[in-house]
Amino acid sequence: MRAIKNITILTTGRRSEVKDLIDIFNSGTRCRVNLVIADRPMTADAAAAESAGVATAEISAQALNADPEGAAKLLRDYDTALLV
Repeated sequence: MRAIKNITILTTGRRSEVKDLIDIFNSGTRCRVNLVIADRPMTADAAAAESAGVATAEISAQALNADPEGAAKLLRDYDTALLV
């Protein structure tokens, strides 16, 4: 049996399809969304992720530019195989 691949979704929280992606990927056995990163607090996408039991984080564009290694560490911490 193959290990489940973890997917991290980056979102601006502006009516993206995060909930649909979580529903599609988390219903299978080969991959799952395990982290949603929004660029600002309290987005609809972050709320959808939390209601589905998916971890969330906030990283602004400024923070990403200032500390790209911090973002890379977060992706490693969540064993991200695919970034969407």
